[in-house]
Amino acid sequence: MTLYETKKELFHNYCKELQGIAGLRIRTREENNEQCNAYINDPEYKWINIFDDDKELIGFLIFSRTMTHPKTDCYIAEAYVIPEKRHHHFMTKTAADYLSRHPGRYCLHVLRNNDKAKTFWLNFFEKMKYRKLDITDVSAYEFEDFFAWESD
Repeated sequence: MTLYETKKELFHNYCKELQGIAGLRIRTREENNEQCNAYINDPEYKWINIFDDDKELIGFLIFSRTMTHPKTDCYIAEAYVIPEKRHHHFMTKTAADYLSRHPGRYCLHVLRNNDKAKTFWLNFFEKMKYRKLDITDVSAYEFEDFFAWESD
């Protein structure tokens, strides 16, 4: 499988997992591929691969510097690591590396009932010594929570 095909497969699995958590309509593989292609090819987005110790692609982080809240610098659009590689700190290491090179104000939406993701990001930004921002003028779906943080 090529790197591109692996990215598409990871993204499709990620979408299926999110849709199961949120209880939303399951998108088709074609719809997932369209969104994935936009993330990969549109210069608006920064797709960062997450590799394990064996150099296998196991996830991704997707950032946007323009599709963000006006009071922040960057939006964390998507974040995913395959289930069997979670709790091995691959996401933490990759996100920390990126943020250490690009300090600023970050925001993201998390599915309201995705407690694991909320806990991860709250702990992550606390460990990175980022301050939580109180931004209330946010448009979000009723099934999402919005979070924002700022570096020192």
